[in-house]
Amino acid sequence: METRHPREREVKLSDKTAPDFSQAVEHHRSGRFREAERVYRAILDERPDDSDALRLLGVIAHQEGRNEAAVELFSRAITNNRDDAVCFNNLGSALHALGRIDEAVKAYRSALRLNPGYAMAHFNLGNALRDRGEIDDAVSAYRSAVEIDPGYAEAQNNLGNALRRRGDKDAALVAFRAAVAADPRSGQFLNNLAGMLFERGSIEQGVEAFEALVRIEPDNPDACNHLGIALHLQGRLEDSVSAFRNAIAIRHDYADAHNNLGNTLKAQGKDEAATESYKGALEIDPRNANARFNLAMALYRDDNLDPAARELRRAVEADPGHSLARFHLGMIVDRQGDDELAGDHFAELIERAPENEYFLDSWRYAKSRSAPTTRFFTSAFETFQYAMDRARGDGMVLEFGVRYGTSINLIATLTDQPVHGFDSFEGLPEAWGDNPAGTYTTRGCLPEVAPNVELHVGWFADTLPRLVAEHPDPVRLINVDCDIYSSTRTIFDHLGERIGTGTVIVFDEYICNPNWREDEYRAFQEAVQRYAWRYEYLAFNFHSRQTAVRII
Repeated sequence: METRHPREREVKLSDKTAPDFSQAVEHHRSGRFREAERVYRAILDERPDDSDALRLLGVIAHQEGRNEAAVELFSRAITNNRDDAVCFNNLGSALHALGRIDEAVKAYRSALRLNPGYAMAHFNLGNALRDRGEIDDAVSAYRSAVEIDPGYAEAQNNLGNALRRRGDKDAALVAFRAAVAADPRSGQFLNNLAGMLFERGSIEQGVEAFEALVRIEPDNPDACNHLGIALHLQGRLEDSVSAFRNAIAIRHDYADAHNNLGNTLKAQGKDEAATESYKGALEIDPRNANARFNLAMALYRDDNLDPAARELRRAVEADPGHSLARFHLGMIVDRQGDDELAGDHFAELIERAPENEYFLDSWRYAKSRSAPTTRFFTSAFETFQYAMDRARGDGMVLEFGVRYGTSINLIATLTDQPVHGFDSFEGLPEAWGDNPAGTYTTRGCLPEVAPNVELHVGWFADTLPRLVAEHPDPVRLINVDCDIYSSTRTIFDHLGERIGTGTVIVFDEYICNPNWREDEYRAFQEAVQRYAWRYEYLAFNFHSRQTAVRII
């Protein structure tokens, strides 16, 4: 969110001390515009060229949205006093409001020639340059404003937005922090800070910012909705549900909150409740393509594809560019045997977004390696449930990549035995795609986990040898959620000898990533060669990007 011109309407006098001027300014500052206008006009009746009276009448006109009149009044004032930087700044604001941005830029620059230390004029110039698409120059203008006045919260906020637009996220975060420090009770600034924290992977700090926003604006449905999204990402699913329900209680027709509530309920394995939430969103907004897609995923059953296909068709009708809906519809049509129509959907997908080729590569691979018994799911919980049911009856259950505990707590509901969770809680040990090392960190904070979960904190290479030494058991089930090749290889280096017939491995990022063939997939295929495993694909989940394999 941008801040426009919060401080542009300055009510200042050059050197006027007459009682009538003081009275007019008092009326003006108190919002009694008609009384102020009467006094200003009375002054102009006596002194038609009084630049202060002309300018202040222009300020009233601008405040009331009468910007053509404001431009005329400011221009007359400048004719009588070309040394008034404030008047040039005010003229720029009125011109900007009329969309005459080039003229506004000239006016702001005139103000700055007269007063280079004029922070507000730098700020307003930045806004005009931003709206003209000159982001680098806008950044320079905002920087000038905050160098003059570091506590200028609006300028810090807009500097952050401009830096974000040009991709300088670290500097944007600094600016947003400065805006909040200058004005801690601004919901707008807190919202921007929280959003930037999430973009940088600082989930915990982002949640804190959204929680602060809700404390300030408890009746703001958008704040509650954003908090719900943040809490979901943090794995605090019950708290996320509460936040979405609060948003809906404040605004019953909030389609996005109904949709987001459905996503959290689905993550909890509550598919029926999720379905009702998606339907609630669509009753409010029948053309909400995201809710339509999510409803399709909730209705998906691989033994009856028609309900999901129906909703996916509606999703792409509402939004032909909805890549996920188009891709899933293409897969369903392909599974139903209509190769030509599937090809049309896939061609449309790539024509609109060529970068999505990896989705098709993943589907072609899964299709070529599927057996008649291979299942296709859209629910992570159903994938885990199916995998556990088909795993050997004895042995260890392990997860690699715990983070907030969402998946390990689901797995823990499927067995009474101990579930071992491994994570450094410091994020990725190395870069992965566009994600730098340290992404997904919890900053050492451990999640709340089920009573039968045992956490092993540290890097896999340090913690796995201890487990292997202390537990001679075979492996029953592994959930691999560590994303990168090196970490996945470390798992197989230490557990390869324990993995045998009946072991089930669930991969969280095996497919549907731009470089999927170089990460978990590659590490597993190398282990297959190294240990001479034979395996079958139990299930694919193109919604959660999971793959389940069983050693045979």
